Amino acid sequence: MPADALDKLDAVAARARHSLSTSSERDFVDFVLGLNRDTLFDDLLEPGARREVGSWLRFSERAAAERRDGFSPSALGFPGPLLHAYFRLAPVFELPGLRHGIRRLYFRTMRGTSTIAWFTGPFDEHAGWVAAGRLLGRSWLLLTKHGVVLHPFGSIITNKRANAALHERIGRDEADRTTWLIARLGYSAEPPRSQRLEARELIVD
Repeated sequence: MPADALDKLDAVAARARHSLSTSSERDFVDFVLGLNRDTLFDDLLEPGARREVGSWLRFSERAAAERRDGFSPSALGFPGPLLHAYFRLAPVFELPGLRHGIRRLYFRTMRGTSTIAWFTGPFDEHAGWVAAGRLLGRSWLLLTKHGVVLHPFGSIITNKRANAALHERIGRDEADRTTWLIARLGYSAEPPRSQRLEARELIVD
């Protein structure tokens, strides 16, 4: 990733009173990728979480095109039938052999990752959440301008065990500052576009 793009991203964060940290150390990158993988699959063993996440998914390209309101198999890099089977029978995929296979398949979608970035700043009240969202939007547009793609790892932030493990590596948050986003950054072939409803279809007169 160009140094000037990171400098501009750092400046955008600083103007919002947030800080940007990045690392391309192989050991740390592998740690974060592994933590994300393990946390994601552990979270999905909980029935409530699985139902919630499953409601966002469309298990075939046809369903994704018809509904235009969720993630398609191509956007997730998983075959539709396998994705459907996993969300119906997740505990079965914890059996020896299947557990390793499903995680290995997911990990293949992370190949080539070389940079991890995280944002830290005020995030303890509504105003801070809105400001962080605006910062994320501006940062994403800036990265896109430079041809860089961003993939957030939400589970690491929301899962208490994973969050604690992350902070063991990067240090504890200060009293008035929170690490609220961690993601991988890099170059990629154009990702599959997620099909979405038009704005006019979402607005009720």
